[in-house]
Amino acid sequence: MSRRKDKVFIMLIVSIGLSIVCSFVAYLSTREKAETQELVIDTYQAINACERLFSLVKDMETGTHGYNITSDSIFLEPFFEAIERIPEETEKLRMAVASNDQQLRFLDKRILPAVENRKNASILSLRIHNAFGRDSASHWVAMPIGKAHMDTVRLLVSTFVHNEQATLAEREATLDRNSRIEEIVQFSSFGLIALTCTLAFLRLSKELRKISHLVDRLELANETLEEKVQMRTQQLSEANASKDHFLGVASHDLKTPLAGMQGLVRLMKLEKKDRSENDLDYLNYLEDACQAMLNMIANLLDINRIDRKEVLFRKEPVAVKKLLGQIEQEFSAHAIKKGIPLHVSSDDVVIQTDPANLVRILENLVSNALKFSSRGQEVSLKASVADSHITFDVLDHGPGIVPEEIPSLFTKFARLSNKPTGGEGSSGLGLAIVKDLTEVAGGTLSVESKRGQGSVFSVRLPVN
Repeated sequence: MSRRKDKVFIMLIVSIGLSIVCSFVAYLSTREKAETQELVIDTYQAINACERLFSLVKDMETGTHGYNITSDSIFLEPFFEAIERIPEETEKLRMAVASNDQQLRFLDKRILPAVENRKNASILSLRIHNAFGRDSASHWVAMPIGKAHMDTVRLLVSTFVHNEQATLAEREATLDRNSRIEEIVQFSSFGLIALTCTLAFLRLSKELRKISHLVDRLELANETLEEKVQMRTQQLSEANASKDHFLGVASHDLKTPLAGMQGLVRLMKLEKKDRSENDLDYLNYLEDACQAMLNMIANLLDINRIDRKEVLFRKEPVAVKKLLGQIEQEFSAHAIKKGIPLHVSSDDVVIQTDPANLVRILENLVSNALKFSSRGQEVSLKASVADSHITFDVLDHGPGIVPEEIPSLFTKFARLSNKPTGGEGSSGLGLAIVKDLTEVAGGTLSVESKRGQGSVFSVRLPVN
């Protein structure tokens, strides 16, 4: 296959080269045709000029003969006209053969001297006639020397015309030969181009058939793959549903014994007031661990309901100030234990929303604020109404959030560089749950944070 491609490529290169050569030959041929045309014109002009010159010489000879024989001066008119016009025709003849050095030399060294001899002989015969009479002049004219001069001129003119015609024939033969070469090159070039195009077309047709065959096979493979993908997607969906079901059941079943353990610990703390400090520490640790587990289970149940799109949203009137008071009471003990001032403030307003949904949102935000704040760093929860919307701001003065981590802040199981200050656990689900529950409530969630200066999480919900 590679060799065939190389052959087609080589033929294409050769055909392009021949096309260039053909164009060059055509250019040379065109230029040579133009030169030949100029030469033809010059040749005919030279022949005509030479013949006119010879005609003038004959007129000059005829005039002198007529005068010498008859003594009638009317015969001298063509003689004097020829004498006057010979220089003009001579110059025209020189210009016509100016490009041909050989002919120019032949003209200057042979023809013009012979014409000059013939003219001098005619003038001499007139002088003899005028000096010695008609008989002497007739005797001079009859002498062979005069005829010899004329024959010489005639022979030289004939030779000159023959040379011009030979030059013209040679140039026409060269032009004809070049035209045939041009035709051969053009035919070869066009033939190779046609052959190359034919081979390329056949090759392209073969490749198109291969491509069509591959496309058919690919479509068949795609159909098979789509069936497999659908089957695997169905299997994954069933497995995911089973996983979600198991997670929901397991989380719900774990919640009951943990709540029982937490209640038992609180009962033990109330039952005996005079326990030792170590025992109280152990009981507090158990209570915190149970609460942490319950929070984690609550998050798992929330994320499970969100994934399964089973979040219920029941609108009802909610007194915001009272609800925030419950949040403050829920986290006050933990805030006091960590030495963190917790401040809650709110406008006295009633909104239409799902109270359980709002509680879960605020619990996660306040829990995170306390979790990443150190002793003495204030945490505040504030609610304010503006433009038919209520905004809940949870502000802390903790370490802040690295700017590069903000885009992944609200994804599931996000792991940040900040660590809880009291050794608390983190499932990485709290902020993802906040985002999803906020969207369910028709609100928006935003965060502003500066490294080392704390963070502000803002939840904006419609009042109605």
